[in-house]
Amino acid sequence: MSLTKGDAILDVDSIPVTTVTDLSNIISVTLVIEQPNDPMATAYVRLALMAQKSVEMDLPLAPDVIDICQYEYNRMKQNPDLKPHKSILKSSNDKPRPINLRIHVSEKTEDVPIACEDNPALLMKVPTAPDKQQYSSSSDSPKQ
Repeated sequence: MSLTKGDAILDVDSIPVTTVTDLSNIISVTLVIEQPNDPMATAYVRLALMAQKSVEMDLPLAPDVIDICQYEYNRMKQNPDLKPHKSILKSSNDKPRPINLRIHVSEKTEDVPIACEDNPALLMKVPTAPDKQQYSSSSDSPKQ
């Protein structure tokens, strides 16, 4: 048996393998291999292997956010029993809100699913909008 491009080594001696380094540290092994069984699956694996594998950057917070957080941290540390000025929960003493200030859900609301595809090779281009000249106005047509 031989390995071909697109084969994924999932398991080595009953130990899951997730990185090339894990696999490199093992010298003599028995393998569990998953092979793509059709050209589309092979293309999908090849595409996944070509994907950029850079580590995402952990960007720092903006300086103003750090200042605000530090200020709030110090304020709460100075007064650990700090209570809110007003509760966000409704109490029994609250009068009911007028109808025009309540949340309304439109009856015309509808869910529109957004299709997606993991494989960029299977994505289809969005057709271009037709030219305005393709359609003629009814006022331009000769009257009979």
